[in-house]
Amino acid sequence: MAGEIDFEQKSTYNLIVRVTDDGTTARTATTNVTITVTDESDEPPTCTTKSVSKSIPENTTVPSLVSDVFIIYIHSICLLLTV
Repeated sequence: MAGEIDFEQKSTYNLIVRVTDDGTTARTATTNVTITVTDESDEPPTCTTKSVSKSIPENTTVPSLVSDVFIIYIHSICLLLTV
């Protein structure tokens, strides 16, 4: 397979995987693998917040939690939340 995986073009791929050991009498096993592609928005995300700044007091111990950042991506809109 070459190129990008695109749900609209093909939503599942079926593979046959075969493994062989290095023994003097080589043994082989085969199994089927199904890959299911999930549909995602093809539009690039648009984030309303481009950056986040936080201030911390000097002499803060390392490591310290400065902030939690959550990014929520809904239908090409990116929401950035900080705590």
